[in-house]
Amino acid sequence: MKRTAYCKINLTLEILGTKRNDGFHDIKSIMHKIPLGDIIELDAKEGSGKILFSCDSDVCDPKDNLAYRAAECYLEEYAKSTDRNADVTLKLTKITPTGAGLGGGSADAATVLDMLQELLGGVSDEKVLDLASGLGSDVPFCLGRYMSAVCTGRGEICRNIDTLPRDICLVVAKPEQSINTKGIYGEYDTKHGDDYSKSMTEKMEKALKEENLSAIAECLMNDFEEVCIPRLPAIAEIKEEMLRGKALCSQMSGSGSAVFGIFKKEKDARACFEALKNGGLSEVYFFAGADFEKMYKGE
Repeated sequence: MKRTAYCKINLTLEILGTKRNDGFHDIKSIMHKIPLGDIIELDAKEGSGKILFSCDSDVCDPKDNLAYRAAECYLEEYAKSTDRNADVTLKLTKITPTGAGLGGGSADAATVLDMLQELLGGVSDEKVLDLASGLGSDVPFCLGRYMSAVCTGRGEICRNIDTLPRDICLVVAKPEQSINTKGIYGEYDTKHGDDYSKSMTEKMEKALKEENLSAIAECLMNDFEEVCIPRLPAIAEIKEEMLRGKALCSQMSGSGSAVFGIFKKEKDARACFEALKNGGLSEVYFFAGADFEKMYKGE
C-alpha cells in the first residue's frame, strides 16, 4: 500500500497562557492540510512483531523516527487486543522539508496508523486516536479523518470545520535555515504571561464557513511569529516577497521556519513561486485548486 502523508499549515495559532502541569501549553489553532507530503509505502502481515524500516534520506535513528514509532505502537496495541503479532515493512520517501513547522513527521506517523488500521484492523478508532496523541500534539489532526480542524488542548483535541475555498492557490517556502525553537514558549510567556482572551480562531472558523477570502486574510494569526522572526529574519523577508507578489496574506506555519501565502489568481501565485525559486530558495512549492481536489479525494 502506498499513500501520501499530507502535512499542514496553521491558519491560526494562539497561545493560551503559561505552562500547564504536564509541561505543555494550551493553544487554539486552525490546522489545514495541504497537498504536500512524504510518501509512505507499507505492507503488513501476520508474523512475529518485526518492523523493517527504510528511508531514502539520512534521517534519525529508526527508533526516533515518528513513522517507525507509530508502527511500533500500533503493533504493541494490536498484539494486546488480538493476541496475535504482525510484521511490517515500512518505506519512507522524504519530500516535506524538515524543521519547517509543517508537521511532516506527525503526518508520517498518522498515515502509518491509518494504513495499519486498514491493513490489520484489530485496534479501535478511539485507541488509534490515543496512540496518535501519545506520539505528538499534531499527530491526531494528521489522521485521515481531518482536512481542516480547530485544534485545542495542546493541539490534540480536533474538531472538523470547513476548508479553504477550493479555488485558492498556495505557495509554501522554507528559508535555507531552520529555526531553533528551544525556549520559544518560555520567551512568549515572559512577554505576555497568562492570556485567555484571544478570539481569532473563532473568527477564522466563521470566515472559512462563509468562504470569505478577505476575512480569511484578516484573521491569520500566529503568536510564534513575534518570537521566531527576530531569531530568523528570513521568515519576514519571505512574507514580504509573497505580499509583493500579490498574495492576499502570508504567514509562518507552526513554529517555523516555513511561510505560506494564499493567492486568488493562479498567475500571481506562479509568478511568486518563480521569483522565490530564482531568488535562491530550494524548498518552494506551488499548489492550485486542482491539487487540493486530488488531496480531498485521497488520490
